[in-house]
Amino acid sequence: MSYYIETGESFPAGIARIGAEQNEKAIEALDQPEQLHQGIHKARKHFKKLRAIFRLVRDETGQGYYKASNVFYRDRGRELAPLRDITSLLKALDMLEDYFNSQVKKATFDEMRELLETERQHIRQELIDDNSQLQQVLAQLQDARSWFMAMPVEKDHLKDTVHSLRRVYKRGYKRFQKAQQNPTTYQMHQWRKRTKYLWYHHRLLKKTWPKVYKAYAKSIHKLSDILGDHHDFALLAQKAEGLAPDLSENNRRVIRALCRERQAELERDAFALGRLIYAEHPDAFAERQEGWLGSWRWEVGSWKSEVGNRRWEVGNRKLEIGR
Repeated sequence: MSYYIETGESFPAGIARIGAEQNEKAIEALDQPEQLHQGIHKARKHFKKLRAIFRLVRDETGQGYYKASNVFYRDRGRELAPLRDITSLLKALDMLEDYFNSQVKKATFDEMRELLETERQHIRQELIDDNSQLQQVLAQLQDARSWFMAMPVEKDHLKDTVHSLRRVYKRGYKRFQKAQQNPTTYQMHQWRKRTKYLWYHHRLLKKTWPKVYKAYAKSIHKLSDILGDHHDFALLAQKAEGLAPDLSENNRRVIRALCRERQAELERDAFALGRLIYAEHPDAFAERQEGWLGSWRWEVGSWKSEVGNRRWEVGNRKLEIGR
């Protein structure tokens, strides 16, 4: 159950297999109520991996199919977000305490941690008491099981795949430039989202040139994590302010200051790594990818499959997909 197309596996078959596996893993993660926190976290990660797949085959499947599929998994993730969001804040608070533990008293963090834990337990209990939302998400994912073996990925689509890769890289490239000019929380988060999809795509295609793609994926993942921490600290600072008056003024002030200091350090790390990952112009990136992918797929077979026109239903939308 690997998140990459295997050598010898056709591109359409690999995409279908990976999509079906990720959907199934999300179902398994959510079908364990005794591990609700971890299950929601895992499921949302699988949703993001699925959305990366739809981005990779976007030009091949068509805009209508892509949009409906992407929105479907985006919305399922949002429905499960509250419990995961508060858990992320607790994790960020722990990281902040670990980083500044020799400079700031533990009591500074304990007060906010207690408030966040109380809120998390409240959200968790609401999900347990009324699990209709969770059950609805599970039912929708079960209905989606049949989508993947009939995904409209067909014909010779090397250029379509390279075009999708270029699009994702180009958007990250532009977001990187905007973030350097104006490193707001919004700009840094938008850059992070584009970077994460680039990471997923390098994982999906890593058999193209395993050592090289693995190295790229490792560095891109590191950048994504840095940007993720940056965003979490921004949200933690906002949350500290929003907990007034339950959180004391002094602790609010200290936590916000520590978050800003840590964010400034993470920005320097992110920009240094970003200058390497986004060193190429998007056209040069696409040309390199086309050469590597074309060579790999030529060795293992072809980029072709035989899939006819089909009728698709994604969520409540019915789409006619064909070439």
